[in-house]
Amino acid sequence: MKEIKAALETPILTGEDIYLLNGQLGGFKKLIDERAVDIVHPDLVSAGGILETKKILDYAEEAGIAGALHSTVLLLPGWLQFMLLQLQKIFLLLSIIILIIPSGRGW
Repeated sequence: MKEIKAALETPILTGEDIYLLNGQLGGFKKLIDERAVDIVHPDLVSAGGILETKKILDYAEEAGIAGALHSTVLLLPGWLQFMLLQLQKIFLLLSIIILIIPSGRGW
């Protein structure tokens, strides 16, 4: 995949059928670490669910690689999947604020 990306000027996007961050044949991690893609494109269902998709997108973001959700028509439209992931980030932040800060443990 890395060789294909190097040979093209067109941005490379893949992932709708790749399973897990550290899945079979390296999963998304290998593609991200090798900078073999410009955009990761996990499917909420086939990537391993909401939490695993969030891990994939967070890992890509840390590496400076964009992410775009693949829409599974059988589950939810892509825009709704995206909104659910954003809500998950908000709930995580709120849990940090509510549970950790008042306890005096800090970040």
